[in-house]
Amino acid sequence: MTERQERFCSEYEKDGDARGAAIRAGYPAKTAAEQGRALLLRNDVLERLGKAGTAPDFGAEALRLLTGIARGETTERVIGKNGETLELAAGFRERLKAIELIELISRRSGAGERGGAARTVWVIRDDL
Repeated sequence: MTERQERFCSEYEKDGDARGAAIRAGYPAKTAAEQGRALLLRNDVLERLGKAGTAPDFGAEALRLLTGIARGETTERVIGKNGETLELAAGFRERLKAIELIELISRRSGAGERGGAARTVWVIRDDL
């Protein structure tokens, strides 16, 4: 494991924020989110974090990502026809699919089973 990867692990242990840990470890802010996710998939990093009791909860991470997509807060970086980098927000269909997946996860995890059926109401705002 490199020194920077070790720093990432130490920083990740502090707050569980992969992007923030990547920035504090010295990775460029522009690619920190991608770097953080990639590092959390490495066996040596997972082993190191597992030893420290801070192995990532991928279910919670997936739920955070889906929630960001559903709210229109998550963007995707794509390369345009002229080579320019564009930041695109999820479209309406992607946002609805994210909502469906969140509801599926909630049902499978037993959320809302206490005290009867839970009802989820989603409001999609396009003024963000």
